[in-house]
Amino acid sequence: MNQALITIAFTSFWMSGTGAAGSGTIDMPTERDLDGLPVMPMSTVKGTLRETADDLGLNIQDLFGDCNRAESLVRFVGNARLLPADRAWFAANPKAKRPLFRQLSATAISGSGVAETGSLRVAEVVVPLTLTGLIEADNPPGDWISRIDEACAFTLHLGKMKTSGLGRVLMKCEAPAT
Repeated sequence: MNQALITIAFTSFWMSGTGAAGSGTIDMPTERDLDGLPVMPMSTVKGTLRETADDLGLNIQDLFGDCNRAESLVRFVGNARLLPADRAWFAANPKAKRPLFRQLSATAISGSGVAETGSLRVAEVVVPLTLTGLIEADNPPGDWISRIDEACAFTLHLGKMKTSGLGRVLMKCEAPAT
């Protein structure tokens, strides 16, 4: 089996949502792993790379498959997570997790410049961090990693609310160190 690693370096606040409603004051919580650390689903990474490739006409559809067939040559596995050394540090310093998360509030403004009743929404976002994720492939073409890396290079935002300016990112795909 062939493998590649995606490195995701967020340069702004970002969010990966669960789709579940929040509790308390947070309407849109960000996704966390069992250790309470932020993660980005690799399915979100794959979808965003597919979108980038489609927009730019990059040649990766044979790797990702198309919407009419379920199988693809590459599998984006699980969640992108903090590096193991960072995870170990947070395990040893659990109170340090809290500053990783912030709250952003927004409300709808009426045509007269007044906040609309009941429109306040609070999203939980994450400070800029670097995550890594795993891609696996069975019998891929020889240039598969460089082709995915090209899509990474052109991907500017990742995650929820990316069209609102969240999730600015620098990404790369490379073979794991041996």
